[in-house]
Amino acid sequence: MTLQMKTAPGKKTKARLLGLALLFSLAAGGARPASALTFGLNFVTGPTLDTFSVGTTAADYSGFGFSGMSTAQIQQSILDAVIADYLAYPTVGENPLSPLQNGLGLNIDFILTTNTLAPLNADPEYFFVAIGNGTTGESFLGQACYACVRTAAGGGASAGAGTLIGSILVDNIASLAGLATTNAQRIQLLAGTIAHEIGHALSLVHPNGMQANPGASPYDLMATGAEPTNMPNSERVKDRAFSYTQFDQLIGAVGTRDFAVPEPAGMWLSGMGVLLVAGTRWRRRG
Repeated sequence: MTLQMKTAPGKKTKARLLGLALLFSLAAGGARPASALTFGLNFVTGPTLDTFSVGTTAADYSGFGFSGMSTAQIQQSILDAVIADYLAYPTVGENPLSPLQNGLGLNIDFILTTNTLAPLNADPEYFFVAIGNGTTGESFLGQACYACVRTAAGGGASAGAGTLIGSILVDNIASLAGLATTNAQRIQLLAGTIAHEIGHALSLVHPNGMQANPGASPYDLMATGAEPTNMPNSERVKDRAFSYTQFDQLIGAVGTRDFAVPEPAGMWLSGMGVLLVAGTRWRRRG
């Protein structure tokens, strides 16, 4: 078992909010750097099949118990939480255990969409994850193709641009909604599964038990409720983070960019207003 070393949850949340606010202000006037990898969180509006023929249709959030939030606000808050997991990771100056150098962030973008059209930010490498209620009878929470977007060594995509590389089954996740008592916990329950599956597409695997990380749980974002991690489901509602080892692998897989020149204005950081409120060789399941 790995001893967890983490910052206090309150400090982590404050650092994420401040970091995203800074990035937003820089994006307003920053020049556009080289293209980044883009993931679209595809909140489907009708029948859709991913690369494994897993079907989804429009999600029903009524079983989660959200209070005072519209569907649009729920979706935007999920996007914001996924952005925070990948783009608000503490740097070494904030946390000496972090593998992320000061002033840098992952060279990756996230957008909210309801289709699989090329993103407006014009990045040539873009992929989608379907988010909706399942229609083909699967029992898992989510899945994605393994290392199909990036290998651990930074190799390019084996999946074609625009591929729907996996699915998040909102109705299956709703079976765990009773573990959450606040809107923030309900968002983490959903966003954690999405960040986890995208992690698989970027070459991350399930850990053997707990791993040191800067999150609010001794279990990192790539932990699973089954073997080899055996994470209790109660941890899913917490603001988990990638472990230091996992994030170092993400740096190698995706690369970094100077956050003094974020990309592009108003696209991947579109949700500041709402922020405040594995089976086959190619398949990994959360």
